[in-house]
Amino acid sequence: TVHALDDGGRVIYANNAACLHFGVSRETLLTWRPNQWDPHFEAGGIEALSRPLQSGDALVFETEHRVASGELMTVEVLLFCHVLDGVPIAICYTRDIRARKALQAQRLQHERGAAETKFQTVFEFANDAPQETNNLVKVTVASAPDLLVQNLRVDNSALQSGDTVTVRWD
Repeated sequence: TVHALDDGGRVIYANNAACLHFGVSRETLLTWRPNQWDPHFEAGGIEALSRPLQSGDALVFETEHRVASGELMTVEVLLFCHVLDGVPIAICYTRDIRARKALQAQRLQHERGAAETKFQTVFEFANDAPQETNNLVKVTVASAPDLLVQNLRVDNSALQSGDTVTVRWD
C-alpha cells in the first residue's frame, strides 16, 4: 500500500491498496493520522520520525496497524521524505508481513525442536568408562544463532557399566 502524510501527520494521499488494507473509504482515510491506526504511535511521533527523514534517510520498521475490523495486522513500513512544491511530505509504503512472521515463527520452532532432539545428549558409560568421581564432561552445542557451552560434573561413582546418564537443558 502507499499513503502520504503532510508535515502534521494527516493522510493527504492513499492509493486503492491502502483503502483496502485499512478497510475504509479514501474519504475516511484522508482524515486519519497515524495514531488512529498504529497502536504504538506516540504523541510527538511525527517530529521524531521527521528528523532522520529530513536528512534524506529512509526508515524501515515493523509495527502494527489496526484495521476497520479491529484486527491488528503486523506490517513493515518503508518511510521516506519527499519535498513537493517546497512542502515536505512523508511517503509510506506498507507491506502486510503476517505470513512472513508466521513462517519465521514456524521455522524457528522447527529449528528449536530439531536442536533439542539433536542435542538432548545421552552419555552411555561403556565397560571401559573411568570410574572416577566428578568427571568433567564438556558439551558444546552449536545451534544458530547461539553457541551454548555446558560444563557438567557427573558423579559416576554409583554408575554401573552400561548405565545411561541423560543430560537435558532448556
